[in-house]
Amino acid sequence: MSGLDDASREDLLALIGVQQQMIDELRAEVAELRRRARDELLEQLQAPSSDVPGTAGPAQSRRGK
Repeated sequence: MSGLDDASREDLLALIGVQQQMIDELRAEVAELRRRARDELLEQLQAPSSDVPGTAGPAQSRRGK
C-alpha cells in the first residue's frame, strides 16, 4: 500500500476527516460551476444576438417612416 499499513486508527480517522472536507469543498465548487454554466446558458438564450443572420436590428426596422 501507500504507507497506511502502519498508521494508527487515529491517524486514519484524521485522514478520513481531511478527505471528507476536501470532498465537501469540491462538491460546493462543482455546484457553483454548474450554477454559473446554467446562468450563462440562460443568458445566451435570452439575449438577442446581433450577429445571427436574418435578424432585424433597430436600424433595419423602418415601418411607419
